[in-house]
Amino acid sequence: MSAREFVGWYNGLPTCQHLKPKLGKDVLIIGHGNVSLDVARLILNHWSKLKRTDITQNALALLAEGTVRSVRIIGRRGPLQVSFTAKELRDLTKIQWATNSPSVHAESIMTSEREKFHDFIETNRGVRRLMNVFDREPQENPSKHWGIEFLQSPMSVESIVTPQGTTRLKAKFEMNELVAPTDHEGFQHPIKYKARGTGQYVEYEVDSILRSIGYEAVPLPGLPFDDRLKVVPNTEGRVTDMNGVYVSGWIMRGATGLIVNTMADSHLVADLLLKDLDSKPSSKSGREALDDHLKSRGTRFITFDEYKKIDAYERAQGQILDGKSREKITSVEKMIQVAYSGRVDV
Repeated sequence: MSAREFVGWYNGLPTCQHLKPKLGKDVLIIGHGNVSLDVARLILNHWSKLKRTDITQNALALLAEGTVRSVRIIGRRGPLQVSFTAKELRDLTKIQWATNSPSVHAESIMTSEREKFHDFIETNRGVRRLMNVFDREPQENPSKHWGIEFLQSPMSVESIVTPQGTTRLKAKFEMNELVAPTDHEGFQHPIKYKARGTGQYVEYEVDSILRSIGYEAVPLPGLPFDDRLKVVPNTEGRVTDMNGVYVSGWIMRGATGLIVNTMADSHLVADLLLKDLDSKPSSKSGREALDDHLKSRGTRFITFDEYKKIDAYERAQGQILDGKSREKITSVEKMIQVAYSGRVDV
């Protein structure tokens, strides 16, 4: 299962509610991005810490089973090339009953990278901050363990039956080494180093695997597309060589950054759009004409006032469930039913 699907499932995304995750005792997460650490933090946390959030009841029930005892987060490059932020890692280290238990291999890589790139680390505040978080003292008397593994690429996964008769997964990884770019600048910036397989392998036996190896945008009909960067070519959100067409978020800059970054992009593009509207008066009828057009086609749509009915319904359901902030509606049809009826007891 992908981490994207898992996140969608526990956040109540309707298209992911058919999933039936089974975590088990030992979980392996493939990928060194923020989403990997988000998922690790969630499944290592105690369900009682989440029961008043907007996590779905189904997800809360899964976490309440308390089966997870070990999480390994594995990536193909080293500690200086990870995509997650110091903040995400710091939040993971704060879980009181779960502690970082690095393998001998991971500790060896950390030591080697610190020695090899000492000057680079010390002169780059963000990198230094991240490496300092890796050095945090482990929690005392933990009941759960997690660790971050470096320089390993997934090769295969197979289902196996243990001597006890249980079904588990065996994942095979190739050990990597870091290779410097050919340009001189690359030697000074280890973040640009690439992973290369060594022909040596390691295996893990786990109960479940979540993959979180990044996202790539796909072309949209009628829009230009940069297949190398996986973005729609644009200038600050205005699509190149197209009037009145805008993009925002990952299709604008690529799959990187946090929610705050995509929010900033949205504000930027919205401001540009409004500026363009003011500078280019239009004779079109605007919103009312759009509403009439949708109605004439029989297209269902939700107004902002109707969205507020959904919001009120979810908040009311959350209060019923031990004072949760909300209980999300996980069916599109139910959302439409609540929005159109306006009754919180539908």
